[in-house]
Amino acid sequence: MKIIIGVIIFLISFNANALTFKQMMKALEIAIVKNYNNINTLIVGHNTLEKGLNKVTGELAPLITESKIDHDRVISVSREVEVNRLQVEDFKTSVISLENKVAQLSSLKDDMEGLEILEGAVRDMGEDVSEVTQNLQSWPESKIPRTAEIEDVSGVLTLRRCPNTLEFVWGSCTYAAGDRGPAGGIVVIVTDDGKNGIEISEELPPAEYGCDRKKVKVPSKWGRKKTNLEKTELVASSEQCGGKTLAKKSLDYAINGKDDWYLPGVNELAYIYDNLDELGLNMEGVYWAVEVSRYDPRRLFASAFNFHRGHFVDKERAIEQNVRYIRRF
Repeated sequence: MKIIIGVIIFLISFNANALTFKQMMKALEIAIVKNYNNINTLIVGHNTLEKGLNKVTGELAPLITESKIDHDRVISVSREVEVNRLQVEDFKTSVISLENKVAQLSSLKDDMEGLEILEGAVRDMGEDVSEVTQNLQSWPESKIPRTAEIEDVSGVLTLRRCPNTLEFVWGSCTYAAGDRGPAGGIVVIVTDDGKNGIEISEELPPAEYGCDRKKVKVPSKWGRKKTNLEKTELVASSEQCGGKTLAKKSLDYAINGKDDWYLPGVNELAYIYDNLDELGLNMEGVYWAVEVSRYDPRRLFASAFNFHRGHFVDKERAIEQNVRYIRRF
């Protein structure tokens, strides 16, 4: 409409006098037709656009619906995940609580077992106390045996408990081969009356003989004139060795109040080898003896006994071999 009015005003201003009313109407008609065509074009474009929008809306509608459904599903799954997470947390808490209860039950079980052991020990102790009490009550009435040898104990008889039988006796204990000796070793040699003999120590850590490449002064026939204790003392006191010998260690060894141990000789080790089964000993490998090799210009060897083959051998002093000490009683 603004266009038509503008055209009329233009025509009037251009040549108002020259134009007739008919011409003005003709011009107006032309302007109206043009404007109408433009309007139709706009209407067609609007309709086309509206159809396009309707088409797009129709195509988007299912997608929007599906998206909404998916969104709802996501929310539902998220809620389920949260519920599951809370359930897992509750389960973890339950497991921890159960583990704590199991630990408490295990501790209680240990306490109960310890209590049973303690009760058993108390019962055993009570029985031991009763036995000792009975023995103590009977001691004043004990009489010195008529066969006791007073001179063996300097006129005094001592009541002692023998380590091999754990029995109380007047005077000296008697032993047999294979018994526990007075110092806790194994009796390997015993006199006919069982009162004296030789016991061998438990297995000791392997060690070197010592005094490597140094001369040990020994008598030419020391096997006949010296005891194995004297041989041990001779090697231990050798100035060339500086006191760092297995012989010195044996003299310093003490157990159960007994400190008179020394290194065995080859002859004693050979006797033990011949009676291993009777003595109940388990000795394998090579064991040091007290003797040093006399025909050894390089001063490298000392004597030992091979319990695998049953004979004595010379071994280098600086190499470790098995060790056991012996003592007389």
